[in-house]
Amino acid sequence: MESLLDRLPPTEHVVGAGGGIALDVAKYVAWKNGGVLWLAPTVVSTGSIFQSGFPLRRNGKLHLISETVAPQAVLFDTDVIAAAPRHLNSAGMAECVCWLAQVAAWRWWCDQGLPGKTWDQSAVDEAEKWVDDCVAAYVNGLDKQGRPGPDAIRLCAEVNRQRHELKLAKLDVGHAIDHLFENTFTWVHGRHMLHAEAVALGTLMNNILCGCGLDRARKLLDACGTRYLPEQIGCNWDEIQSTLAAVPDHCDHLGWGVSILHHMKIDCRELRRMIC
Repeated sequence: MESLLDRLPPTEHVVGAGGGIALDVAKYVAWKNGGVLWLAPTVVSTGSIFQSGFPLRRNGKLHLISETVAPQAVLFDTDVIAAAPRHLNSAGMAECVCWLAQVAAWRWWCDQGLPGKTWDQSAVDEAEKWVDDCVAAYVNGLDKQGRPGPDAIRLCAEVNRQRHELKLAKLDVGHAIDHLFENTFTWVHGRHMLHAEAVALGTLMNNILCGCGLDRARKLLDACGTRYLPEQIGCNWDEIQSTLAAVPDHCDHLGWGVSILHHMKIDCRELRRMIC
């Protein structure tokens, strides 16, 4: 990124058009050179649409810059977005369904009597209702080929903003591995999967390990057309095994608190059997 900045001429405006990586790069450039930022996402499967953070990596490990610069506007061309391959948009609904991983991990945590926030059923009820309502609305906005119309596109984008307003998000009870799996995979194996598809797989593995919520999460992901099988999203079970083994170390590096994998052993044979 620093090399890119050195090669760019001074500019008053920076336009980011594309998927999450393109939008994030535009944010970083505008932040560093003081330009006015404009974003035009071509898919809605990424939190980069609304989040001002930048996922910088050093030696593969995530170093999150929490604030860069806010865009002047985010421009949605729904015809362009709808024309993308279906999985590039449906992946975004994993950012909604993954809250079932947060619920499952918190339930397991409380059941083990581990130190942390006391169970709050009202926060769980709100999150679960939000997930169900969003998925129902997204599915209702798909055409016969499974492509999102304008209403589904708006909803999938707004998920990335609304999720931070949930009571469960503000309680900060995250012990789940849904996002940790994706972030750690990149560090361990040196390549990216589509972020939200890896989050979908991480959600299912999390719920298997916690002993609850697997069928519900899988049903909702399937309804949205979100991919999660390793052969679909670009990984294999040996890579999954080594990634999960590294999650506690990467979690500690990020300062994200303690995950369920700090307290349990991994059986990838069981995960594979239940997912595949």
